[in-house]
Amino acid sequence: MFGRKRLMIPLALPVVAAYTPDHYDIRIVDEETESIPSDYLPDIVGITTLNATMARAFRLGDYFRAKGITVVMGGINASVMPEEYLRHSDAVVIGEAENAWENCLGDFEKGRLKKTYKADPKHDYRRPRQPRWDLVKMNLIFQV
Repeated sequence: MFGRKRLMIPLALPVVAAYTPDHYDIRIVDEETESIPSDYLPDIVGITTLNATMARAFRLGDYFRAKGITVVMGGINASVMPEEYLRHSDAVVIGEAENAWENCLGDFEKGRLKKTYKADPKHDYRRPRQPRWDLVKMNLIFQV
């Protein structure tokens, strides 16, 4: 519409990035605006997905796991069907990622990744971290 690839920016990716410890080199890849580089080999991949993107998320999870890369999936659909998502990932974040993601990464660093991470219902949402908009490639989203 109006020559743009999309009108809405996905909030989940910059929010999860905000809850990722500073010592991580984070790269956000939104497949609606760019392809995943074939030579991209991170230590861990986080995939957030909806029902509509579930099949693609599964293919991506299988692809990265075949390369020996740890895959964590999340999103509303993964929260409802974690067993299905665990067939294509090493772990699933259930519910809001804000503090569950940090616990997941801590366990990953210790080599003790659990199958599921559940959001703490007591998380203080009154003081959220600022989304990492600096990691979003706005020029790809608002391309004219």
